[in-house]
Amino acid sequence: MHRTVAVAMLSAALWRGPQAFAQQAAQRTVVGHVRSVGAGPVVGAEVTIVGMSRSTTTDTVGAYRLRGAPMTAFAIIVRRPGFQPKSIAVPEAADTTAVVDVELVAGPTILPDLRVKGSKYAWTADFERRRLSGFGTFLGPEELAAKGAMHTVELLRGIPGVRTTLDAPGHPGEPMVLLSRCKESVTVWLDGEKLRPIGDGERKYSSEGKATPLGVGEMLSRINPYEIAAIEIYRGVGELPAEFMNDGCAAIAMWTK
Repeated sequence: MHRTVAVAMLSAALWRGPQAFAQQAAQRTVVGHVRSVGAGPVVGAEVTIVGMSRSTTTDTVGAYRLRGAPMTAFAIIVRRPGFQPKSIAVPEAADTTAVVDVELVAGPTILPDLRVKGSKYAWTADFERRRLSGFGTFLGPEELAAKGAMHTVELLRGIPGVRTTLDAPGHPGEPMVLLSRCKESVTVWLDGEKLRPIGDGERKYSSEGKATPLGVGEMLSRINPYEIAAIEIYRGVGELPAEFMNDGCAAIAMWTK
């Protein structure tokens, strides 16, 4: 009896096997652009296949390419701080490429409720809200205390994509902070206020008057490291939250005790 059932199941699998195996092996690639309603491309938007650990982010023109999607129906969700998340259903199809363009509507990002107990820092709730967004690098009081830094620039050491030195090449004794994704336009914020570079030397400014690596290092050198309670580092445009979108392609935000 068991042998008869097994033979029948094998025969059925062989009869529809080529088509079934082809469907299992085939995968789709989802491509498209993400734009904001009434505006231009959305850079750094996260595009994810719902229920799968497959995601990507949009490039500088809002384009994305996401491989490994199923041939069956599925859905994608697009997220970017400063915009309302949007889900798109993609129907089943035989074509191995699905073109899905998405328009996002600007608006607040809804995050889980936060409960801050006994904090003496007024900025803590916003700091934790941005940390939960998944964009940027965050150092709280405990992480900063563990560094034991004597100079504010040293607080940024060991962060991927950030290069620091207290003796810039060709300028001994001058600190330098270089972000790999943004070399010529980094903004520095202290307690929510944007700092401005000092000096009038060409080496401390870009041609547009924005902070260069030396200018950023000098701004940080004016801040006492022992007064810093938390730091946020956004290494590129795709990570920047609305609060720190100014005239730079990256930002360093510091909060004092």
